[in-house]
Amino acid sequence: MKKVILTTMALLTAVTMPASSVKNPIKVNQVGYLTHESKIATIEPEAKTKSFLIRDQEGKTVWRTKHATTKKSPFSSKIRQEIDFTSITKPGRYTLVAGRHQQSFIISSDPYTEALKASIKGYYYQRSGESLERKYAGEYARPAAHLDTHVMVHPSAASPKRPAGTIISSPKGWYDAGDYKFRNPTIRYRISWMR
Repeated sequence: MKKVILTTMALLTAVTMPASSVKNPIKVNQVGYLTHESKIATIEPEAKTKSFLIRDQEGKTVWRTKHATTKKSPFSSKIRQEIDFTSITKPGRYTLVAGRHQQSFIISSDPYTEALKASIKGYYYQRSGESLERKYAGEYARPAAHLDTHVMVHPSAASPKRPAGTIISSPKGWYDAGDYKFRNPTIRYRISWMR
């Protein structure tokens, strides 16, 4: 379950910290690291330093190393360095320093909760055929729309058992770019496999 949540967070990444500069070669988990799990930062391309340190929120150096694993990217010719600071387990906000570059990150026993809530809320806002209640959606509350009980199968979604032009009922689901290709007052075309 933990891997599923981590993978989902990586894909959806609702970043809770300011984005780093595009020119900053230090890549950290911008959502945060779990206290007792592995903590790896990547420096890409290889930094012009052989010393790396981590400072706490007060600026005190709490970790230092001259050891970084150098690896070639499996997807390009880029060389990257990986720094493993798994030994830091105390929750807090830290800054990794590599030469003249630095990047902030957090360590927490529960760093993914806010990103998870934002992701799930995104699914709520995109509901099709269902109303969005004010107590959950706030200013985005709305009545149910696109009930989709009379939908014509689009040729791209046709099959031998359900040829193009077949009328089906396909209520609920989520809005997605490309759902609606054509609309007239009585029939709405949609790629129905998304339901």
